[in-house]
Amino acid sequence: MRKYLFSSACCLSVILLLNACTSEKKTLKPIVTAEDTISFTSVEPAKGRLNVYTSMARGVKYNVDIASKNIHKKVFADTEGKTPAEIIKAAENVSAGAENPLYDAARRLDFAIIYAVSHLTGNTKYLNGNIYAKTAQNLALAAIKTHKDALFAGRKIRELDRQIATLQKQVKSLNAKLSRNGVLSEDDLTYKKGLEVAVLKLQQLRGYLQACIEEYAALVKADAKKVQVEGRHFYELEDFDKKNQLETFQNAALDNRSEFNIARREVYNFKTQDVKQDAVRLYPITAALNLNGYDIKDPLYVDNLQERAETIADNLVSAVTAYLKAEKPEQKQPLKAKAFNELGIAVLVQVELDYDMVLMADDDYNGAAAKVRELRKEIRDAERSRRMKTEDKINLLNKKQAFYEQELLESQVAAERALALRALYFHAGLSPFKYKLIQSNIPGIEESLKISFNKDMVEMLARAEVKQKEQKQQGNVWAKENNWLEVLIDEGGSKEDEPVNVPIKPRGDFDPYVGEQYNKLKIMQLGSYRQRQNADIEWQMLQQLYPDFINMKPEIENSVSGGKNLYRLILKSENGGFLEICNKLRVDKIECILR
Repeated sequence: MRKYLFSSACCLSVILLLNACTSEKKTLKPIVTAEDTISFTSVEPAKGRLNVYTSMARGVKYNVDIASKNIHKKVFADTEGKTPAEIIKAAENVSAGAENPLYDAARRLDFAIIYAVSHLTGNTKYLNGNIYAKTAQNLALAAIKTHKDALFAGRKIRELDRQIATLQKQVKSLNAKLSRNGVLSEDDLTYKKGLEVAVLKLQQLRGYLQACIEEYAALVKADAKKVQVEGRHFYELEDFDKKNQLETFQNAALDNRSEFNIARREVYNFKTQDVKQDAVRLYPITAALNLNGYDIKDPLYVDNLQERAETIADNLVSAVTAYLKAEKPEQKQPLKAKAFNELGIAVLVQVELDYDMVLMADDDYNGAAAKVRELRKEIRDAERSRRMKTEDKINLLNKKQAFYEQELLESQVAAERALALRALYFHAGLSPFKYKLIQSNIPGIEESLKISFNKDMVEMLARAEVKQKEQKQQGNVWAKENNWLEVLIDEGGSKEDEPVNVPIKPRGDFDPYVGEQYNKLKIMQLGSYRQRQNADIEWQMLQQLYPDFINMKPEIENSVSGGKNLYRLILKSENGGFLEICNKLRVDKIECILR
């Protein structure tokens, strides 16, 4: 479970906003500052209970103009003399921190895509519309997250007020006893201090929840003292259909994302399998991990996801920068083609990152919900006791405090899941925010959003699913052989097809592991094979090449990937100690994965 959720600001979605927000890590400030918002003289009053569609409509309508202008400034800022990495860093002003690296990577990739498509097209109308739509999407995500937070906060504050009043009444009773007797017993004094600490913590929690409501109200332009939220039904859709696999969303992106449409208008025709093949060939490590069956929450897998996303973002901006600096037409065309190719890869990887974050958030939510149930049972069991000592009473107070905080964490993870899922839909091609729509009144925008999420999105994914089935029937020619991944990596190692003056980072090698934490890992994987005998042959060869293996006994781990059996050649050690030999293999370009 990631620990940042309770300690950071209420609106996690600010990470995805590419406006000029100045919030710092672990501070409670509005997600949209005065610089980011625009003052409307005709803000429609917030009437009744605000559902999530109304919240998106208001959050976008009243903030998109100034926010899109801020993104425009960042995209077209003076970058003369700056490296691609510096260009991206200059645009980043909010960090999720080390606790949640994938959101930082997602932000970097998001900006790189916007930056690239903005500089690769000469169509001003498309350019402005694209930035406007992307800004609206990010504001909608912020509205979803803050709405969910405010929904929980409004309900929980009333409960906390009752609990605080009960505890304060007990403190008052003990103070009266102290006033009468001039002294309290040691037990009473200890319990009084425990009550006072509990009241203080609950008041702090209440203040945090109140800040969430104020944050939400600032975004949707409503009175924080009067705002009321509802929205249960929207969040019931979060268990998205498992039949929609990653390929479904990537196919939807290839058919619906505007980046591919503008590329085709620029006479650069994307073919679905070509883009997918390049994504594996040029950035193979995560594909190798998927093939070898890494768990979605494995820290090594997460590190690779983050590194790959950031590398792709940097390479994309590098390719665009090289294209912009080229002067001769014969140089610009191949550089532009290279940039579009990197752009296609970036979009597919963005979708994959979203998909992984949905799965992670879903896993987090199940864990948080289980902990809430566990604490609730412990509290009920403790309250059944008729004779409680002072120590037992204080322990019960602490358990209740932990329960409230865990409930908050559960709610925040649920909000994160809602945000991640809608980000996946947007990046798969759902684009309901058009300039004319945002000029409509709030009820009109709200109705259009309901249609988009409940009809257009379903139809979009259904078309992509049909396409996915057709692809499976045709088969992937490039992935039919047992060693398809190795072939792609080897082919990707050639520099002959790299355009000149494009500083692309090295890709395709197994870089050595760095850090003692890897030496503690208990499993070293030396390969995966479709046939069992190939694993045995590989082990015999390794023993001949590396004396370290002579006295070791491997295991063959059977698993299923893509509906087919895989046989993994692994070594196990309760004490780890595989770092040195594994790095020796990786330097020799031999697959070795620690897990």
